Amino acid sequence: MNPLIQNAAFHHIELPCDDLELAERFYVIVLGARVYMRRDAKRRAGVPSEGSISEAEAKGFDIDATYMKIGDGIRIGFLRRPHEHYQKEIDHLAFTTEDDLPALWRRLTEVSVEVIDYNDDRMIIKDPFGMMLELWPRPVLQRMGLL
Repeated sequence: MNPLIQNAAFHHIELPCDDLELAERFYVIVLGARVYMRRDAKRRAGVPSEGSISEAEAKGFDIDATYMKIGDGIRIGFLRRPHEHYQKEIDHLAFTTEDDLPALWRRLTEVSVEVIDYNDDRMIIKDPFGMMLELWPRPVLQRMGLL
């Protein structure tokens, strides 16, 4: 049987979090994680991954996510979530793929897979249990320096 998504590989997991600085300290100290990216709430470029979140925010950024790499292959992200956010555990799983997104969108919608969000860089679908799955073409992640 040929799978709908070609050559999928796990990329990262994201978790909701109330205290991003605490998440960084814990994973850096306990597991030796390395911060490789932080995200600004307004999606501005140039967000520093060095130093602390407080230092980045003192430079005018509003950090709403932090991403760390543990060892050679595990990537974990923490997202600042409002208290009323329904997701309390895993936010989503992310996969790399070799697929062309427009062709993948057609294949998935033909078999009634729910596409939540879709743009030139990535697609988000829902599994049958409501888990969001983020699909990133390998070239996009390579361009972003994340592979």
